[in-house]
Amino acid sequence: MNLQRTRVSKKYRKVLRAGYVDLCEWALFNDRPHPAALSEDALAMSELLIDFIQDAFERNKPLSHGRRAILAVQYEFRHLVKSLRGPWDSISHWQERQPVQLHVPCTRLIAYAVFCNALLRGFVTDTRNAHLWIPFGVMVRTGWTALMRPGEIVNLRGKHTVLPSALHAALTDTAILMIDRPKNRRHLGRQQVCRVDDMTSTAWLRWLLEDMYPELKIFPASGATFRALFEEMCEELGVTEIGLTAGSLRPGRATHLFLEGMETSRLRVMGRWKRLESLDHYIQVA
Repeated sequence: MNLQRTRVSKKYRKVLRAGYVDLCEWALFNDRPHPAALSEDALAMSELLIDFIQDAFERNKPLSHGRRAILAVQYEFRHLVKSLRGPWDSISHWQERQPVQLHVPCTRLIAYAVFCNALLRGFVTDTRNAHLWIPFGVMVRTGWTALMRPGEIVNLRGKHTVLPSALHAALTDTAILMIDRPKNRRHLGRQQVCRVDDMTSTAWLRWLLEDMYPELKIFPASGATFRALFEEMCEELGVTEIGLTAGSLRPGRATHLFLEGMETSRLRVMGRWKRLESLDHYIQVA
């Protein structure tokens, strides 16, 4: 294994390459030096990136457009990593000017209502799609309880779940879930764990996983399907005006625990937040 080559995934390398190409095309169109020609001049490279970011800002490009260009240059020219303070300052200022966008926290009442309604669909009113509705309902409740991101919910496999048993007697009614390649893996590790301290979720997980091949995903569809089912449930429950999404489950549980008196330092560890500031945004909403 080439450690330098595999320090970023193949998919992410494509993203960085696209960012570098965007920067090169912009430089050519605006009669600026090619980035490769500035690889040994950190000051000139910074000026090029600052102008690129300013142009992207004025043309209402997404913030990621500017950030990706800097990361692409740092990937192509590793010796410049600590020399691009100016471009990163521009990104920080751009970010400060953007309105804060937060997921509306999903209350326990709504999460449990989605769970019950989904099971009703799967067992009674829409049995043709039971293979979607039942695991969807179980994973909504599980994801809310375990402070999981939508991507973590849809990627969870049977082999990632440890249920109470004679071998794991200390778990009692608690399940342990392993999160493989989470969003913040660079800071908190490629494999993280979360806890399902809800007897009902644990029992339904046990039922779903019985005789299931360990490599299979518990929710057998894509993230887009999961989000669509969640939106459909919100519409059926009459709560669409609140603005809930599948991303509301995690902040909803965090808000619930905070209002019950849990300290934010402990909550940050449970929810695997990189920074306490990220959690504070949701607490302010609470």
